[in-house]
Amino acid sequence: MPLVRVAAGTNWQAKGPLDLGALGICFPMTTTRAAAESVVRAARYLRLGDRFSGPFYAPLRWGLSMREYLDRADEEVLAIGTVGHIDALNSISEIVTVPGLDLLFIGPGDLTTSMGLKGQADHPDVVTAISTLEAAIRKSPVVLGGVATTPEQAKAMIERGYRALVIGFDWSLLQRGIGSILNGIQAA
Repeated sequence: MPLVRVAAGTNWQAKGPLDLGALGICFPMTTTRAAAESVVRAARYLRLGDRFSGPFYAPLRWGLSMREYLDRADEEVLAIGTVGHIDALNSISEIVTVPGLDLLFIGPGDLTTSMGLKGQADHPDVVTAISTLEAAIRKSPVVLGGVATTPEQAKAMIERGYRALVIGFDWSLLQRGIGSILNGIQAA
């Protein structure tokens, strides 16, 4: 499923990827109810949100007529937020009640940085913060998502209720692939 993470929580950042056929838009720093509402408005057409028409490529990408795409997009395009700041702990119970918010990713990199613990995802304070966020999201209709860098971590997260996992980023997947090839060459 093609998902696009945009740089900021503004509607115009979401329009291009959605019009090209993305099936989900992920906004960073969803730390308040208002930010979560912006995520939903950017992903939905005017009846439900602020998205304007113009998806000339998206219907073709999915083999639909323009009318079919417009009729189905609000139900099938995912509105995704990223909880990556400690301030979200104060408002997570409000964030998860926003109608139309489909998925929340917990972003440990940004979260640790916002806590002054950059790169220390295993720090007890970070573990506690993540656990608090997980519990609030699991109790809601919003899907819990996160980042797993190893199969063991993915398994543990699934057991904790995660239903959407990023298992790598373009740069990390390329790095792992190239590393594997280089190791194979060195072994030969």
